[in-house]
Amino acid sequence: FFFQTVNRLEERPLSVPLAVVSARDFVPASAYPRTVRLILRGESNAVHAILENDLEASADFSEFDSEGTYRVSVLVTKKGSALDIDPLQIRVEPPDVEVRLERRDAKAVPVVPVFRGFLDPGFELASWSIEPRTVEVAGPESLVAKAVEVGTEYVELTGRSQDFTADVRLSRRESLLEIVGPEPVRFSAAVRRATAS
Repeated sequence: FFFQTVNRLEERPLSVPLAVVSARDFVPASAYPRTVRLILRGESNAVHAILENDLEASADFSEFDSEGTYRVSVLVTKKGSALDIDPLQIRVEPPDVEVRLERRDAKAVPVVPVFRGFLDPGFELASWSIEPRTVEVAGPESLVAKAVEVGTEYVELTGRSQDFTADVRLSRRESLLEIVGPEPVRFSAAVRRATAS
């Protein structure tokens, strides 16, 4: 009976987001996987009935309260339909995660528009403004120290020949930095006929 049961079991791969938890004053300062692969093993109908949000993966670094590099196991929490499935084996890839922790820091930096394209021939950008002019960046000390500005996603200039306003999102080039502030930001431009030189 046991071997018949084992033979009936089926494997199903599933990718789920990885939540990294750290102590209040510390944050990850090195890259880590944003998702993990779960290999579910159980009876065919049961494993295929499990939804992505029925399983949560987390790596808990909250016990560490000093800077350094640490490794912890990935924990999987079952919810919803996954709670009542038996047998259910779950293998995690990778089984553990290594992260460097640094103290959390924050500072205000200017918001800078990033342009794409060109205004219609004979026109120029006379002036522009952006609101808010600054946002706060927060994250590991070493990255916050290097942050000098936050760029926007592209502000399209192509085909424009008059004043315009656009709502643009902020560009998140550094995944370990959090941007604190309203989004999208409001960009306004004054367009004028170019003066002949």
